Amino acid sequence: MITISRLSNKNKAEDKAIIKIVEHYRHEAWHALFNNLTPYEVCLFIILRLAPHQFIKGKIRAVWENNSYYFRLGKKIDEKTKRNIESLKINKNFKRYLKFLFSDRDWCNIIATIVEEWSPNNYFQYVEVKIKKPDKTIIAYKHIL
Repeated sequence: MITISRLSNKNKAEDKAIIKIVEHYRHEAWHALFNNLTPYEVCLFIILRLAPHQFIKGKIRAVWENNSYYFRLGKKIDEKTKRNIESLKINKNFKRYLKFLFSDRDWCNIIATIVEEWSPNNYFQYVEVKIKKPDKTIIAYKHIL
């Protein structure tokens, strides 16, 4: 799910316009939640804004259009990505759409769903996240391409 507006080479938009096929209502719910953030940015949005104190580990590497994106929890992120995730507004329907798309999954499993179901093939090169729930339970997800 990369919107045409986010492609760096607009002339090749026709080649990449359809990256994943999803039901229209799910597609609309995704945009209601995350506007036009990329899957990489959505993962960072979850880690840094939605559940900032739950993540005890976060390492992500993504590649798209000959660009590499790298995140490590506790390290500074680039300004463009930071602006994109900070500019996203959480509206009154946010929780409803989140539940609609991801049911009652925890944050790790939501990230797993984004990596495995909502992203172009080979987009995420490496993802490792770990959360500590209030009851001290540890939940982890790891993806290696």
